[in-house]
Amino acid sequence: MQTFSVILYNLLKQRGISQRMLAEMAHTTEATISRYLGDAKRMPRIDLVISIAEALNVSWKKEKFPLLQLQR
Repeated sequence: MQTFSVILYNLLKQRGISQRMLAEMAHTTEATISRYLGDAKRMPRIDLVISIAEALNVSWKKEKFPLLQLQR
């Protein structure tokens, strides 16, 4: 199973979105996004997952959004 950081990286790459742009869209900081991209063991709280999913225009529901299927 892919890690949160790999899935997030791939979504950013597919959409041509920078970490800074995602941070602004998800109402968080660039440092926060960078932290999750740089550490394969990190998993954000559900509220941040939802914000990121909405910013990337993907479903945050477990069965549709792979980020929620990851184990903590």
